[in-house]
Amino acid sequence: MAEIDKKTNHLLTITIISGVMFWMINVFVYYLINYPERFNFNLIINQYVEWKILLIIYMFFTLASIIFGMVFFKKQLFFKKFYTSLTNLNLIGIIFVSSIGINRFIINKKDFEEVIIKFRNDAVIDIKNDNVKYFSQGLFLPPRTESEKLIKNDIKKVLKNYGLNYRSLGCTVMPHVTKAKDEYIRITDIYLNKRNGNGWRIKMKKQIDSIYKRQ
Repeated sequence: MAEIDKKTNHLLTITIISGVMFWMINVFVYYLINYPERFNFNLIINQYVEWKILLIIYMFFTLASIIFGMVFFKKQLFFKKFYTSLTNLNLIGIIFVSSIGINRFIINKKDFEEVIIKFRNDAVIDIKNDNVKYFSQGLFLPPRTESEKLIKNDIKKVLKNYGLNYRSLGCTVMPHVTKAKDEYIRITDIYLNKRNGNGWRIKMKKQIDSIYKRQ
């Protein structure tokens, strides 16, 4: 009897470990899915993880293990069958979720590297043409009035004077595009600082603000 209890306790320990791993993997996989975003534990558990779905899945695992323990291999102890079944389901869940996360990570990493290379090449070409992109988020709407048109044209002239040109990234920007944009800015800032001198961004902002004040 002591030997049986020892084996049952051993199975219980394995089941608990596999269960903890199942939940940890389901949390970590959201980092893989959202790569190249930085790993933010609080953001993942508060916004990304679908706790209700995971709870339903784990309740199904538990119920299936109970049914297995009651119906099959009746000569064996119930808890032995229950722990074994639940451990196996945990492992299947870990493998399944991990495969999804790893596959998505590989796709995201490939897309990220391609975008990074494109933005780096664009930076070199734009520096050569003295036409560096000035990124903004959102869609450019056509001017509604003649006054807005004049303001827009005047701002374009100011930007051009500093070697810049507006480029919209759209309303929704993916993490890999944001990272690539930061790399583009890192490369072009070296050129712009040399071209325009120290404090050029402050000067440019003042000029743009003065244009808006004319309204």
